[in-house]
Amino acid sequence: MGKFEHDFEIGFREVGKSNCLTNKGFLSYLEDAGGMHSNIAGYGLNDIEQTNLTWVVLYWKIRVFSRPTYGEKVHIKTWGRNSVKFYTYRDFELYNSSNTLIGIATSKWILLNFKNMEIEKLTNEIMDKYQPEDKKVFLSEPE
Repeated sequence: MGKFEHDFEIGFREVGKSNCLTNKGFLSYLEDAGGMHSNIAGYGLNDIEQTNLTWVVLYWKIRVFSRPTYGEKVHIKTWGRNSVKFYTYRDFELYNSSNTLIGIATSKWILLNFKNMEIEKLTNEIMDKYQPEDKKVFLSEPE
């Protein structure tokens, strides 16, 4: 599976003044893209009842180069990266309809067991479903 890609259209709830995408809107699209990727891997919202597992974001680092406006289409690419025992990283690239890079983000996540509220160890079996990539959008890791 490796990278996951999805198109979004900027909606009314995601814009602020000047009809530009807000930071909250930006994060919302990134979370949706990551969630869709996890659905394909078998660890998404639709799988919680079977797995008792849910992803929780610990950290975001984002750089916005330009902000799309209401009604514009954006294309998001996301991929999982390396994991370290109990946490993993996910990176994102956001493009406008002209295929210009308009934002990048990295994030740090844990997998929480919903039944006992304990952090789940990230096994090779879990991470292999995402086919992690080596590509990083930032040189340094989130803290």
